[in-house]
Amino acid sequence: MEWMRMRRVQQVASEFSGGGSFRVAPLLAAGMLVCTAVYAGEDSRFDKQRLELGAELDHVLVVHGVCANVNECVNKRIIFASPATGGVGIQIWGLEDKEIIGKLLETCASVFLREIEIDVIAVNIYPISKEESMKKKESMRRPFWRSEKPIQRIVFTRKNYAKR
Repeated sequence: MEWMRMRRVQQVASEFSGGGSFRVAPLLAAGMLVCTAVYAGEDSRFDKQRLELGAELDHVLVVHGVCANVNECVNKRIIFASPATGGVGIQIWGLEDKEIIGKLLETCASVFLREIEIDVIAVNIYPISKEESMKKKESMRRPFWRSEKPIQRIVFTRKNYAKR
């Protein structure tokens, strides 16, 4: 029996050392396809609107003196605009001024009303900066997918969106 176990160990070792690379290659290819499919699921129909909304939000920050110019706003990482199913996701990091947050929400609302093909604009407001959040994750050794919880979540959505 011991020699059978030893022979099986040798077979497994042979498979991973190149002798069985034809068996491992399909597994690697399948894994790559799954990863591609997961990332391909991102809704990018509204990329143009997402970029325009991000630029408008950066402009609001400049007008209200949070940043000297758009480049500074981008470097401060206050606004993140990302694809969301049926529309756009917005993250606002580290702003405490309620007036400025109100102006940013007004901008999101006006874009939502203007761009009728967008079904959803989801806004998450976080109390700390993105950098603080990343440092916190590193110090707590939390996985990257366990993100900071927003203090406020506002979702603009069309009435019939759920029925589509």
